[in-house]
Amino acid sequence: MNDQELQKIYKIYKVPDSTGKTRIYMLPSEFIQNTINAFNTSATTATGYASTPPTGAYFAPPNGRTASGRTTACARRSTTLSGARGSAAST
Repeated sequence: MNDQELQKIYKIYKVPDSTGKTRIYMLPSEFIQNTINAFNTSATTATGYASTPPTGAYFAPPNGRTASGRTTACARRSTTLSGARGSAAST
């Protein structure tokens, strides 16, 4: 994912939770869950992940591995995005 693709999905998402409260996120729920999965690693599983391996787009750990098995030791440490504008999206 390049900076332009990340900027495109960086917007306001209003998502109702199980109690009916509206939660506000700046990235799609799939992206957030994949990022959580990417950081949840395990040295004792065949995949290297403690839970479901990430699929699709996600932020990878800076010194970890990606779903394709590539290491991310040379990953950038920061990215600058413009703030979300316009009407809120819902997922």
